[in-house]
Amino acid sequence: MALSEHEREVLQQMEDDLRRADPDLASTMSSHPSDGTRAPASGGRLDPRRVAAGAVLAVAGLGVVLAGVAIGYSIWSILLGILGFAMMVGGVMLALHTDGGRRSRRGGGWSRFVARQEDRWDKRQDS
Repeated sequence: MALSEHEREVLQQMEDDLRRADPDLASTMSSHPSDGTRAPASGGRLDPRRVAAGAVLAVAGLGVVLAGVAIGYSIWSILLGILGFAMMVGGVMLALHTDGGRRSRRGGGWSRFVARQEDRWDKRQDS
């Protein structure tokens, strides 16, 4: 859905106000890769081995669910269905896991941004 001309003007005015009020925050929020593509949400790259392992785990989970359906209605079919579903979810999570979490533990990315904002807040409170 496209924005109306008035909405675009208001959005541009808000962006200009943000850039004037807090240039560091504005540059942090507007930074993106120079090639125009967006990185995954967590900021890392997908590992092909994890994607392959996750896909195998998800397919195995689907097989476990189908085995549960094939044995008919019993407590074992319910347990197999739950186990298979958990395997599928785990496989998808493994496949989509990126290296971004490893980087943030070293003090980069989001945690560094939050620390800077807390420091700025403390400085404003002291003055």
